[in-house]
Amino acid sequence: MILIIIIFLGLILGLSFILGLRSMKDFQERPTEADYGAFLVQDPSHFTPNFIAQLHNLGLTKEIFQQTDPPIISFEHLTRGKQTALVLFAPKVLAAKLPLLRVELADYTTKIPVSFVNCFELGLNGKALPKDFDNKLFTQGLNLEEDEYLFLQIVSTPLGQASNFQVTMRMVVSAKDSIRRIAIARAAETNIKSITFLSRLPKKHSSSANFESYQKRGLLPGEVKKFVLDGEDIFNLIKV
Repeated sequence: MILIIIIFLGLILGLSFILGLRSMKDFQERPTEADYGAFLVQDPSHFTPNFIAQLHNLGLTKEIFQQTDPPIISFEHLTRGKQTALVLFAPKVLAAKLPLLRVELADYTTKIPVSFVNCFELGLNGKALPKDFDNKLFTQGLNLEEDEYLFLQIVSTPLGQASNFQVTMRMVVSAKDSIRRIAIARAAETNIKSITFLSRLPKKHSSSANFESYQKRGLLPGEVKKFVLDGEDIFNLIKV
């Protein structure tokens, strides 16, 4: 009888754990795809903390984000081989007001086979992000080939405080060879942790599920997982 009770309690706890993980994924805020686009930052020299502060203020206006609650902007630093680019996933009506976001791209994430991807979330685990670091060191020693990618994504929504954002961070590594893919991911994770204290969060979902959230620009709200960065933090992490 005692054994039956123990087994029953184990099943209940296991089911609760699975449902809890599923609910975290389901509770992500996601932008409406039809109203959003991926925009190339043509002149990265104009991508500054002041520009991010402008995005923050515009994000608090209902006129721009009337179709999205909460307002979501995704900052994405892309590295392919030795080339880098900066992309913002934002409302099309917002991009129309900003000369820096004139070039809309096809969504690059749809061109990458999921089987080539290692995607995971990043967090600070109670530590503070340094204010002075060189994000070019994130790719130090990786020696990416032309068909290999490293993406850093910060999905954000502006908070009422000056230039603060609730964020969800993800890293994507793409390489055809699985051994190479694992090696790049480990090296990139080591680099970013040693420079910023950001580290891979405990695995709650598969890489493919995380990549789906990357593609959907899913944001975990502060009620689920509080993670706040200011505009300067985002700039230091994403600039090219």
